Amino acid sequence: MKNPPTLKQAEAYAKLRNLAVNVADFIMHYEDADPPWTKKPKKGKEVGETVLNWKQTMQTWHRRELKWGGMPKCDYGGWDGTCKKPGVYIVGKDRDGHPYRYCIDHKPKPKPLLPKEMTNVIKIDPEGDRSSTSDKANKARRKLGDL
Repeated sequence: MKNPPTLKQAEAYAKLRNLAVNVADFIMHYEDADPPWTKKPKKGKEVGETVLNWKQTMQTWHRRELKWGGMPKCDYGGWDGTCKKPGVYIVGKDRDGHPYRYCIDHKPKPKPLLPKEMTNVIKIDPEGDRSSTSDKANKARRKLGDL
């Protein structure tokens, strides 16, 4: 394949077409093929056919997902299920290790490095402090001691 899609391009296309495809699995499946972006070889062949159009291939994955397991729904909102959007979803674990299946709109945000109480006490240099970690820890202790 001349121009394989990036993860962002594939996610954008799946969201545009409302496809029920795990985009990360789709990209990984074809990137890890030997050679990359080839289909599974048929009987008696050593190398599979090259993927000519990744968008059509993603639509085939979508039809297969519907046939095998139905349209996945977003888990956002708990029991009442305020968002039950079908289509693009991300499967993983949240910050506490619980499994989830969220639509792209409700993808969990990364856990903050510091608790909210500490963010006002310790100011992080946007330029990036290049000193060692022990120096950073000592500076933080000194700031806390000054309070």
